[in-house]
Amino acid sequence: SYFNVMRLYDGSTSKVALGTNSHPLTPSSTTFVDVLGGKLYFGDTQGEIWSFDLTTGTTASGVTGPTLVGTVPNETAAGPIRYQGYAQTSSGIYIWATTDHQVTVFKFTGGAVTSSGTGWTPWWWSGTSGSGYFSNGGMVTTSTDPGVGSTAAPYWIDTGGTITDRSAVEAGTLIVPVTVSPPTSSCGAAIAKYDFFDLGTGTFPQKKFHDLFGNVITSNPVIGLGTAYSPAISQNGNGSSIVYGTASQNQQGKIGFQVAATSGIHVGPGIMGWQPLWMVQP
Repeated sequence: SYFNVMRLYDGSTSKVALGTNSHPLTPSSTTFVDVLGGKLYFGDTQGEIWSFDLTTGTTASGVTGPTLVGTVPNETAAGPIRYQGYAQTSSGIYIWATTDHQVTVFKFTGGAVTSSGTGWTPWWWSGTSGSGYFSNGGMVTTSTDPGVGSTAAPYWIDTGGTITDRSAVEAGTLIVPVTVSPPTSSCGAAIAKYDFFDLGTGTFPQKKFHDLFGNVITSNPVIGLGTAYSPAISQNGNGSSIVYGTASQNQQGKIGFQVAATSGIHVGPGIMGWQPLWMVQP
């Protein structure tokens, strides 16, 4: 595999080999470019996150990498990375990565992002069969699901849950689209929901989100039926963030726009059922 590069301002091109014979590397995820830091990030089929430095030369041939950022915990069970992204909040700088059944967050804990390819620490993870978090120099794993009420450790993703689209970050929270398959003995439809994780801790964000009636959301909301897709996020006039859930069908089993305020917002491929979910009060 190769990474092909073209600089737009001068048209120079280059390609960089990915991996070696002893350590083959096959990209499997979406990519993200940190414009300020000058780095491109991607994930591979072995559960590894890599970066390219885009600022090391005046032409495309000056691109260096790939540099290993880190490997997701539980990688054998986790599988290939499908989606990943980058976020900076008041609590730190993070890279998140999702496989089909696990979300992992890395935190930058050493050096400057623009001058160091190391310093990324696996900070927490959550999957359908476990979770873990960084503490006292190592990863602590859970033996049972702490649940969304826990403030000590990340809760587990629902049994039968699959992460089916790119996550989003809002108000320091990672919002993960999860599609929960019905039991094999059932003929019911799959349930689409969003799992909320505090970026800094992996726990459910307590007292941060409200529904449209002002009630505090205390558990992960169901957004519809079928496949869960990435949320659409906007702001109203007083600065509150509004998150709209998108799924194959809304909770009434219907298809189409449900509120006029979402008109014109593109949320991904296919036909979506829209459902207004909650807002963050400033």
